[in-house]
Parts: sequence; structure tokens; C-alpha cells
Amino acid sequence: MRSRTHYEEKLFYVRMNPVRKNLVTNWMDWPYKGTIYPIEWR
Repeated sequence: MRSRTHYEEKLFYVRMNPVRKNLVTNWMDWPYKGTIYPIEWR
């Protein structure tokens, strides 16, 4: 990842995959969303 913004864009994209496939209406409803660990940017 190049930057915090780039990371957040990719995270949003991945989170929205089940929504785009009509598996859930909200990404937070996806039972396999996992845990996001913060990255310290310099």
C-alpha cells in the first residue's frame, strides 16, 4: 500500500464486494468481514 488513502480505498472496495454481489445490503451484515488491524503510516 502506498498511503493511508490508498489503503482505505482498497479496504472500502473489498468490504463492498458482498454488497455488489447482492449477498447483503450493508457490508457490516457480512458474517465473514474479519478484523481490520490498523497500520501505522509514517
